[in-house]
Amino acid sequence: QNSVESNLKQEESLELEWTSILEENKPWEELKGKSNIRSLVRQGIPWKFRGKIWTKMLGADEKRKYST
Repeated sequence: QNSVESNLKQEESLELEWTSILEENKPWEELKGKSNIRSLVRQGIPWKFRGKIWTKMLGADEKRKYST
């Protein structure tokens, strides 16, 4: 059970960090220069954020702003 609790805490921590990144609402070009981004991506992107993160990583969110 201890490892289960540890995994849950790690997942919660990752979710908080990704939530914070998404709330910054900055283009990926600015975010990818942050030292913790590479580490976070390697740790895994939680399922509930994957669509938003991939959209941001590919620049689709920025392209969408200028296409309308």
